[in-house]
Amino acid sequence: MEQQKIANLNLVKLNQLLHEIVNYSQKQFTGRLTINTPQDYQWYLYFGMGRFLWASGGEHPRRRWRRQLARGCQKNNFKSHYSEEHLREGDHYECWDFHLLLALHKRKILSADQVKAVMKGILSEVLFDIYRQGFALCTSEQAYPDKPNHCGRQVFIPEWHSGLRPSQEMVIPPSWGMDSKQYLGLTQKYWRQWQQAGLSHISPDQAPCLLRLNQLQQQVSSAVYNNLVTLITGDRSLRDLGVLMNKDTLQIVRSLHPYIHQDLISLEVISDLPAPTAQRETTSKKEKLQRRADDEKVSQNDTPTTSERSQQSPLVAFVDDSEQSRQIMEQILTNGGYQFLGIGDSVEAIPLLVEKQPQLIFLDLIMPDVSGYELCSQIRKISSLREVPVVIVTGNDGIVDRMRAKVVGANNFIAKPVDRSKVLTLTLQYTQPTTA
Repeated sequence: MEQQKIANLNLVKLNQLLHEIVNYSQKQFTGRLTINTPQDYQWYLYFGMGRFLWASGGEHPRRRWRRQLARGCQKNNFKSHYSEEHLREGDHYECWDFHLLLALHKRKILSADQVKAVMKGILSEVLFDIYRQGFALCTSEQAYPDKPNHCGRQVFIPEWHSGLRPSQEMVIPPSWGMDSKQYLGLTQKYWRQWQQAGLSHISPDQAPCLLRLNQLQQQVSSAVYNNLVTLITGDRSLRDLGVLMNKDTLQIVRSLHPYIHQDLISLEVISDLPAPTAQRETTSKKEKLQRRADDEKVSQNDTPTTSERSQQSPLVAFVDDSEQSRQIMEQILTNGGYQFLGIGDSVEAIPLLVEKQPQLIFLDLIMPDVSGYELCSQIRKISSLREVPVVIVTGNDGIVDRMRAKVVGANNFIAKPVDRSKVLTLTLQYTQPTTA
C-alpha cells in the first residue's frame, strides 16, 4: 500500500529538481519549495522574486543556526541567541531561525552584512545536503559499496507553494536575496570537491570520536595529539569543528581522513541541540531523594564483592540530567576501556548507585531541584558508597564551588565542557588498584 502511494507521487531525480528550481527562478517565483523523499528526509527552500531567501530542514537546524551565527559574526559568543525562547509570543512565522535573525537585526544586535552572511551560510549547508542525498545515495555501489544500489528509489518529491514566506512579519530588502542559479552552481562545485576527496560516504553532520588513544599518540606529534584530544570531544560535528577552528569543513575532513581510515577516529551520528522545553515538574524531589537514601541504607546485601568487581573493567557512573552530556561522557569512558553507568534522574541516582556499586562517580553540579552538592552529601551517608570517589562536574569553576564541593565530600572537581584527557586521567587515578 505504501509502495503504491509512493509510486503515485511526482518523483524526480536531482537533475530534474535542479532544472525545476532554475525554471521557477526565471519565472520570478515567490513562495516555498518543500522537498521530501520516501526515506523521510525533508528540506524547505524559500524564494522571493526568483531569488533564494532562506533554507531550512535537515538533521541539525539548531546546530546549523548557532554555527552560522558564530561564523557569520566571526564570534562564538551568540549562544544565548539561537533559541526559540527569544521569540515573542504572538509572532507569525514559518521559520523561527529566519524570524529571529531579522529580529536580532531589528534590535541592532546584528548588522546587515552579518545577517546576509548567516543567510548565505545556511543556504549553502542545506543545498549541499540536498546534493549529497541526490548524488551519494542515488548513485551506484561506488558511493556505498556495502549497500544495494538505490538508483530509482532515492528520489525527491517537490511541492511548490506560492506566496508562502519564512516570516509574515519580517521582510528583507529584495537585494538581500541570493541568485538561485549561482548558488546551485557553487554547491555543485563543492560537492564535486567532496567526491574527489573520496568523502562521498561521510556526512559533515557526523561527529568524530577518538578511539585508540595510545596508538594515535604514537603516530602524531604531541602538539597534534593535544589538539585532537582538546577539539574532538564527541559532541561536535565536522561542521561544528570547522567553525571552531575557522577552517572549511572539507579541510577538516581531509585532515582527519587518514585517522578515520585507520580506525583511530570514528564518525558517529549525534543529535541536534535540544529544543526549549517547558519547566520540569517541581514536585519535591528533595523529599523523594531523602526517602530513597534512608531506604537504601538498609538494603545493601546484594551488591557485588570487591573480588567480583576486580575481575572486570571498572564501572564509572555519571549523574547528569543532560542526555547529550551523558552521551559524551559515555563515549569518552567506553572508548577508554571502562564500563559506564549513565543516570539522568537524580531521584533514581541513590538506588542505582547502591545496586551497581561503581568505582568512581562523576556528578553534575546543576540539576533540577536537587543540586550536585546535595546528592554528594547523600552519597556520603550511604555506607556502601561512602568511600567511592566523587568528582563534581560543573561550568562554575570557582574557588567557592571547589571549597563547597570538598565540604560535602567530593574528591575532585572538573570544569565543563569536559576535557577527554582530564576525564581519563582522573578515572585512572581513582580506579587503579592501590598497592600495599
